[in-house]
Order: sequence, then C-alpha cells, then structure tokens
Amino acid sequence: MKNFNLFTIAVLFAWAVSAQTTFSVPERTPEQQYKRAVSIMHYQMVCAINYGKAMNKSVAETGKYFGDLYKTTWNAEGGFNDLVKWTIFNLNDFSEKVEILSQSTDKVVIKVTNLNEAFKNQQEIYGVTFKDYVEFYQSSHNPIAEMLKSKIHFKILPENNLEVTFTKKSLNQKQ
Repeated sequence: MKNFNLFTIAVLFAWAVSAQTTFSVPERTPEQQYKRAVSIMHYQMVCAINYGKAMNKSVAETGKYFGDLYKTTWNAEGGFNDLVKWTIFNLNDFSEKVEILSQSTDKVVIKVTNLNEAFKNQQEIYGVTFKDYVEFYQSSHNPIAEMLKSKIHFKILPENNLEVTFTKKSLNQKQ
C-alpha cells in the first residue's frame, strides 16, 4: 500500500510538473513581431468597421467618428506638410510599399502597394470589403485633412493598391 501511495504521488507530481511546461513564450524576431502587430492593427480596423455596420452606421460615419478622435493627436498647426509626412509615415508602416509619384508645394500623389494583405485572399472579412476598408481610411482622414487646411483622396487601384492624393487648400478655397 505504501508503494502504491508513493507511486500515485510521484505520478501526480510528474503530471503537475509537465502541465506547467505545456506553454512557453515563443522566440520571435522583431520583424515577425512587427508583421503580427500590423496584422492585428488591420483586423482591429476591420472590426471597427463591422461594429459600425452592426450599429446601423455607414462606413463613412464610422470613419468620421474615428477621424475626429485621431485628429486630436495631430498638431493643428502642422498644415499640409504634416498631413503628407505623417500619412506617408503611417501608410509605409502598414503596407508593403509607398512610393511618391509626383510632388509640388501644394500637391503630392503617392502609390501604396498592398495596404492589407488579408484582403488578397478574401472578398471580405467579417462582412467588410476592401472598398469599405478604403472608405474608412478616406472618412477617417477627411477630418484630419480639413483641420490641416488640406484635402486627401484615396483611389483604389488593382491588387489592394491605392493612389493617395494630397492637396493643399488655397486661401480662397472654402475652409
């Protein structure tokens, strides 16, 4: 009986120790972590759009709501240059590639390659299409651009690519 109890205790102890080592923290490179963070950011935006739809809000209304939040973190005095600089910075982090197609003191046109990889293999994610996704970007950037006395326009190109046009408002344009 003593051996049986000792054996049972040994088995339970071994089971408890092995159960504690079932999980481990993966070793990942900064590149792997970055790619995962970008993916999570994209899915959070898709979820926000889906939530807006579930609340009977249009994509444009949901985007504007977020844009009004986002603009509070932007320097209102930064103007056109800040809009272009920081939007390029953000899009460069969240897409495969950004290239400047043309630029002048009051207009910049960029191409964004593969804004969201997940849409390449799916028509929609959680009821959100790539068109919805870009409309959200447009609607969320409009309040920022307006505050910075500028305009921004997102145009969908083939293969999840975009053309983004930034235009500085002239003094005689309606603010």
